[in-house]
Amino acid sequence: MSRLGLETIILTEPNRYRLGVAPYRITIREGIFEDVVISDTLNGSPIADLFPISGTVTTTDATPTTLLTTAVVTNGARLLKADIVLVSSTADIGAFRQACKVVNNAGTLTLSAPFDVTQILDAALATVTATFVVSSTNVIVQVVGVAATTIHWRCTLESCSTTF
Repeated sequence: MSRLGLETIILTEPNRYRLGVAPYRITIREGIFEDVVISDTLNGSPIADLFPISGTVTTTDATPTTLLTTAVVTNGARLLKADIVLVSSTADIGAFRQACKVVNNAGTLTLSAPFDVTQILDAALATVTATFVVSSTNVIVQVVGVAATTIHWRCTLESCSTTF
């Protein structure tokens, strides 16, 4: 992992991405950024709160599978909101939207039951699930597919954090 100096301009793939960085400000022009992971702080708050993170996975059975993992800092609390879309190889589609709150109290994570849960699934995907689970000091977005069915999943996770 490299660090950017302040007032640095990065050009990648000409005419596609231009990323300008200045103190306490990040400007993105001309591009689509996916899977952005930033781990630092800005005025005492995690910069990761400013950017949704995303992940993808493909399932071919009904085994619990990790779609996305995010850490919760010691003595930190987070509100997590997940938007998940899935499509099978036979064009059956589904979507989940859910939120949870989590606290890391001196290294022990406590996760609430999901709330604001919405799920819309085609009949062939009626048994799929998407849930939040705890592993150490991480929250995992875990999905379960359907036996003998290829399903492509994508999750975007938004976060709001604080520390105590």
